Amino acid sequence: MVSLNDWLAEAESADKVVLEAAANDGLFVWWTSLWRGLTPTFRRRVLASFVEAERLPCEREQLSEEHRREVDARFPAVRSLVGTFAPESGANCLSTVVASLTSGRGVPAVAEVWLHPAPFLRWLEARATETDDFDALGTVLVWRNSEGGVQHAALCLSDG
Repeated sequence: MVSLNDWLAEAESADKVVLEAAANDGLFVWWTSLWRGLTPTFRRRVLASFVEAERLPCEREQLSEEHRREVDARFPAVRSLVGTFAPESGANCLSTVVASLTSGRGVPAVAEVWLHPAPFLRWLEARATETDDFDALGTVLVWRNSEGGVQHAALCLSDG
């Protein structure tokens, strides 16, 4: 857990003002109104710290230039989505997977909306076949709960 003092130590003056105003006894809630008051640079830093906390580091920089060109050729919308986060609540992993696989038109509006599991599964079932090759470029990975409900999805960009 990151304390208010830790965040303040990393913040620019404009962000310090927003954080200090939101704090109560050294604590604050990441309300949408607080989030919108922070600078884009500080928001990226906050998101990265939450995403990377207690997880393996992102390995996207380990992709060779040749492999990046292959990803770009097969999935043109991916480049604008990889390593990014939605600026506000709404988009989710399901919509990001759909947007990533929409070729030739950049990132469609679906990347910015909350996509529910049922339409995601209909879209996926119409375009995909089941595979055991889980680390192949372009494989859509779907995590399910014990009842079979979709919990998370991702697109594999590696190749082995």
